[in-house]
Amino acid sequence: HRDLHSFPTRRSSDLEPDNILIFPNPVDNKIYFNNGGQIIHSLDILDLNGKMVLYRKIDSNPVDISDLASGIYFARIQSSNNLIVTKIIKR
Repeated sequence: HRDLHSFPTRRSSDLEPDNILIFPNPVDNKIYFNNGGQIIHSLDILDLNGKMVLYRKIDSNPVDISDLASGIYFARIQSSNNLIVTKIIKR
């Protein structure tokens, strides 16, 4: 796997034009997606060092991230049209 720095990054505010939203943020245990009609293939969660700490193929909504410790992470979302990276806060 490539590290976080080798992927194009978008700010959370840039997600709306692509119609992919990830919520709630901050998140307790489950992340939900509003995919705006796009097919979301996978979700990677990376720590602040760019190390992948969780990988999920997306076949259902929501995605359980309860195994993660509280902290700041990056969610990398691979859809049929884009690769989007956004910051999430796990409570």
